[in-house]
Amino acid sequence: MAFTVRRPSPLTPAEAWAAVTDFAAHTAHVPLTTVSTDPGEPHLGWGVVAFTGVGSVGFKDSMHLTGWEPPHRFRVVKTGRLLVGWAEVSVEPDGPGSVVTWSEEIGLRAGALTGPTRRIGDLVAPRLFGPVVDGLLRDAEAATS
Repeated sequence: MAFTVRRPSPLTPAEAWAAVTDFAAHTAHVPLTTVSTDPGEPHLGWGVVAFTGVGSVGFKDSMHLTGWEPPHRFRVVKTGRLLVGWAEVSVEPDGPGSVVTWSEEIGLRAGALTGPTRRIGDLVAPRLFGPVVDGLLRDAEAATS
């Protein structure tokens, strides 16, 4: 099951888009995670890797852009050895500001999360990704002030 996080922002759609697509900046807001990207500007097929762990102990969440429609929407598909799924982020105008919508579905390559594990994931994931979106937008707001 997918979850969705929606956040209104006083940022213009272009500013909000720049904030959520600064993939390396996600590092500052995802606990114990370092995000790296392929070189160059994002484009279809472009890769993002989020390493979560301490030192060399952890796992990689590898993703590729399968949708890229600046400044409105992007989609990544998880291609790693542990995690499968997708994330889709959109930015829409909302008066003078914008609304960011982050939807994601996460599963384990060994099989979909089921039973209690699925319910825990459904509860925890929005609580993890909500602060990520909040932090990215807050940093961008501070930079434009």
